[in-house]
Amino acid sequence: MSNKKKIRRGAAPLPAGETGWTPELVAKLMANPFYAIDIAPELALPHEPILSEEMWVAANVRAIEEIGAEAWLQNLLSVLQGDYVRGAAA
Repeated sequence: MSNKKKIRRGAAPLPAGETGWTPELVAKLMANPFYAIDIAPELALPHEPILSEEMWVAANVRAIEEIGAEAWLQNLLSVLQGDYVRGAAA
């Protein structure tokens, strides 16, 4: 028996202005963890980034190479759910 889950038909409505699902739209849907988990609300607050997007991407490319994509993705989901290192108290 397979442990794969199927996406329910109609579970994800088409984005506004779109007339049908394309490979690009499906890729964006699958890349968005919102559809798999409840994201910690404190991660959506305005804040001053401490890294550039380029630095973040480069660091995480290295991490994926070191620990593998599956472990990295599991870690990302954990962080998005609120299990992350918080800044030091002032």
